[in-house]
Amino acid sequence: MHLGHMVKGLKHNLVNISPDLTLHCSVYSGMDETLVRSLIAEHLAVPPEQVTPGALFRQDLGADSLDMIQLAMLIETKLGIIVDDQEAESCLTVGDAVRLLRIQYAGADA
Repeated sequence: MHLGHMVKGLKHNLVNISPDLTLHCSVYSGMDETLVRSLIAEHLAVPPEQVTPGALFRQDLGADSLDMIQLAMLIETKLGIIVDDQEAESCLTVGDAVRLLRIQYAGADA
């Protein structure tokens, strides 16, 4: 199945919209940051208020290499977006990860 179809299916599951309407990325962007931050907090067992855009995964949130791999897989599964390993490794902060996911989502929706 094509990734774009998977994402469109995911959007229809998240929001009840008619097939002739398009869910704009800006609407989803607000939802994805909250979901991503929640997944990060839960996976790394840190308080949600600690998961801020400027929080460093390793230094501030205590993530190690295995945590980062597992977190990338979890986010890919939950959002239905495939992220390149090298791009994922370049994410030093929560904000970096959210920006990357928004870019990936926009590319999959195109």
